[in-house]
Amino acid sequence: MTMLKIPPADADLLEIIRFAARYNAYERWAEGPEHLYRLVEPLARERDVTGRIPAWAGMDALRALLFYEFRSDHHQGGSPSGERLMRQIVEAMHLRQSRDDGEA
Repeated sequence: MTMLKIPPADADLLEIIRFAARYNAYERWAEGPEHLYRLVEPLARERDVTGRIPAWAGMDALRALLFYEFRSDHHQGGSPSGERLMRQIVEAMHLRQSRDDGEA
């Protein structure tokens, strides 16, 4: 399995944004933001309730959530909370990749 090159959670925000933009979740998951949100909403809801990205989320779901948050933050003009969410998702992606590598 090829290891995904995920930027560090503390990377420059532009690096995280470029990484997020490479996974077009509109093409892979849904036809637009409202449809995509329906698919990533369980992840976002659990994050809102617990403050953490759920450990059960797979890498594709995490990439879709990162893409959604990147696009949402972009359309809202950027914010510290949007940046925090994207960094939190990137950290969850590193944890997922570590768990997946341990199972290989």
